Amino acid sequence: MEILRLSPSTFRLKTKTIVVSLDNNVSINAKAKSFEIIEPGEYEVEGVSVFGFGIALDKVAYLIQTEGLRIVYLNKVQQELTESQIEEFGRVDVLMVSAGSSAVKMVEALEPTYVLPFELDVPVTSFVAAYERGSREASSLSVSIATLPQDLTEVVVLSQS
Repeated sequence: MEILRLSPSTFRLKTKTIVVSLDNNVSINAKAKSFEIIEPGEYEVEGVSVFGFGIALDKVAYLIQTEGLRIVYLNKVQQELTESQIEEFGRVDVLMVSAGSSAVKMVEALEPTYVLPFELDVPVTSFVAAYERGSREASSLSVSIATLPQDLTEVVVLSQS
């Protein structure tokens, strides 16, 4: 899977058969179908499972499962997650999180393999400095279940495509 950043908080996940766009909503485009997810719930489209969790009054966190990978997208979620919410996410391979005040705590709680921070109100450089484990910049991230690093959280700052 290839992950691209299209705008400050918009990402695209590309596999051989589908394209998933993440912004305020989740859009899945397959060969003959398009599907948009705008609220909490469980969805399955063309082999992609999406779980939307209501985090606050108008904020939804998404867990996307495809190709054996678990991707969590926390757009505009600034408050810390509860133990129950952390348990619902389970294993997290890729975490996309806005670089707000609770981002470091979310990363430490979810323990993802990759963190893709993005800026809404706080610059990504603030998150990288607060996390204190370094980062690398890239234009995209290619990831598969077979190539996930073991016991390591890597911060990758994606440039906008």
